[in-house]
Amino acid sequence: MSSPQPEIIDAVERLAFSLVALTTAAMASSGQGLEPTFRQWRLLVILGEADDGLRLGEVTAAIGGSAPSASRLVRRMEARGLVGVTRDPTDGRGIRVVLSAGGREVRSAILVARRQLLQASLAEVRSSPALAAGLREIAAALEPWR
Repeated sequence: MSSPQPEIIDAVERLAFSLVALTTAAMASSGQGLEPTFRQWRLLVILGEADDGLRLGEVTAAIGGSAPSASRLVRRMEARGLVGVTRDPTDGRGIRVVLSAGGREVRSAILVARRQLLQASLAEVRSSPALAAGLREIAAALEPWR
């Protein structure tokens, strides 16, 4: 496997920085009056893709860090009404974290605001099949980090 060209790494790194800034702006402009931390946002995104929630151990693995820090994060988000916590039906000792209705609303509002910012920002970019294919290839390569 060959190493990517430095200019590709530089471009993707600039893109990543810009997308984080754009997401931060979307959080501020979403009208929710709530700007989640980076880890809270990550958990909202992940839980939004998990139909029946995640076990606490899966949350820890997904957001990184230790089990105690993941547990504190979940408790803070539960107190804010963003997630719910239930006993795992398959293992009564386990805990499942699910996205609450409030969490779904916040997640959706931020995603809508971010998409609007993306559309406005990219309005002047010339689209081409090659550009779209290249971006899909980069997205696929980064998928394990999603």
